[in-house]
Amino acid sequence: MKTTAKSTNHTSYTSNTHSPPFFNKKKEKNSFFNSKNNTNSFFTNSSSTNTPLIQRQESIPQSDAFKPYPKKIEDGLKKKEQWAYTEAAKWDMRYNQVSFKKMDKLEAHDNKTFNSYHFQRVVDFYIKNAKKEKKGNKGETERAWKQCSPAMYYAMNKLYNWSGRDKIKSGYVVDYKDKKTGKISKGIVTLMKEKNLIGAKKRFVAVDEDGKAGHYSNKKVVKMNESVAGWAKKQTTMNGVGIFLVSVIGGYHSITLIADRRGKSVSYRLLDQHGNSSMGASSSFDRTIKHTKKEIDTYFVRMASSWGSIKKNYSFNVFELKRD
Repeated sequence: MKTTAKSTNHTSYTSNTHSPPFFNKKKEKNSFFNSKNNTNSFFTNSSSTNTPLIQRQESIPQSDAFKPYPKKIEDGLKKKEQWAYTEAAKWDMRYNQVSFKKMDKLEAHDNKTFNSYHFQRVVDFYIKNAKKEKKGNKGETERAWKQCSPAMYYAMNKLYNWSGRDKIKSGYVVDYKDKKTGKISKGIVTLMKEKNLIGAKKRFVAVDEDGKAGHYSNKKVVKMNESVAGWAKKQTTMNGVGIFLVSVIGGYHSITLIADRRGKSVSYRLLDQHGNSSMGASSSFDRTIKHTKKEIDTYFVRMASSWGSIKKNYSFNVFELKRD
């Protein structure tokens, strides 16, 4: 939960005499990203150990710093295994820092496709923050355990690599109006909108066994009116990563939802200030691992059941993030 008042509205390469063939010095009509044969993927599956995880149109200075992936990761990339994309991103971030500096300039085939490097930055931040829960040092400093909304704005700054004045900060996921002063505090979603980084938006409602919205029913909610995970998948380009901001029960809680369509399978992550029971979390829902569509939708119903009756609000607003 947030620490403020609750709202009801609430790659570099080994040195060679020639650059890899897809490193075009200038953009060409037959480049990788414009190729009809590659419109559904921006991940490389080359067997070469000198090939980076993601192909780019721009040429990158050659360097002796590139450390090839282990054979296990290479084999996984060739088979389009989801875990291999994540492990390759971790490897590059740890060993291939020269290439990592340019990762944010990668050209994907649309403006809402995130890649393995974006995915890893967000997940790593949330898990690192969750590990601080046991100490209970709540706050918004770098070393503090950041609650849901502070954790979310920190994650956005990590995701987009913002610094200085580009950074955003808010204790709310959506705008909050102080009832006493009438002052409106901009929420994270509004700050992202101002940067033109919010795409599609959809409202979901928890309903009872008769399909009636929880707002108007005294019966227990049993399902969502529509699959949240299913919608997120549709918004996410194949072989890419979709990232969404979720306002829970009118801003009572905030969660980052990730739809991961890399590789052959689809998985999801729900990230907030908690991790798992070993990290001090009281919830049995493990935020540190991937989940299925059914597990995600079931947890949304759990959230509505826990908090909806209190706030007389059983809805969730989900906002798609754009890459640029």
